[in-house]
Amino acid sequence: MNWLIWKEYRLNRLILGAGLFLLLLPHAIALVNGLRHLGNWSHYFEQSMMFSFYVTHVILALLGGNSIAGERGDRSAEFLATLPLSRRRNLASKLVLGPLAVAVIWGVNLLIFLFVSGASPGLTEILREFAARPDLLFRRELLLFFGCVGGTGLAFFCVGWSASSFLNSSVYASAIALMTPLTVIMGIQGVIWWTETRFYGRWEEPATVACWYASICITLSVAAFIAGTWYYLRRVEP
Repeated sequence: MNWLIWKEYRLNRLILGAGLFLLLLPHAIALVNGLRHLGNWSHYFEQSMMFSFYVTHVILALLGGNSIAGERGDRSAEFLATLPLSRRRNLASKLVLGPLAVAVIWGVNLLIFLFVSGASPGLTEILREFAARPDLLFRRELLLFFGCVGGTGLAFFCVGWSASSFLNSSVYASAIALMTPLTVIMGIQGVIWWTETRFYGRWEEPATVACWYASICITLSVAAFIAGTWYYLRRVEP
């Protein structure tokens, strides 16, 4: 199993390197600006944290799009087909990098958030309020935020995974994954413009739109992952 994980690392090392660069570059810029303007650390790191948090989720689309199609591109899929190796073991090794990337993205930015909260009186008060009232963690606004961000990252990876299973080009698979959240947003916006009923006012509420967006992304991600996995396990490599 270890050599399979090493194979996946070699297959995706450029993507992982780009992800690490996108993850750390905003914080490095914030550090430089903080050193130049002492006493304003929290402001710069708040901006770098949000930028890094959102942008690095794009790496999930590249990982998903390259997960299966990348093997076909360098013809290693044909070599693996000749080995006494089950598709399920190979599948399990491919599912390691995605959750690991998510853990690194969220973990690093969480550490930055804890640092910023210690330097920002406003964020410190917010954390104290959450500690005193844990029920605030389940507020609709917070759940929608994590639902939208998590749904976007999930759609990036799962749609890329499905497209990678069906296609031979990791570039096309990644492009399809990157377009998915935008397509969902455009579809919701189109429905809002087209619908002229008594419920039109409810559609305009940001929370309603966010709820629909998160629900569609998560549902689409589950369907795409199942379809891609099913096809991969049954496809016969040439």
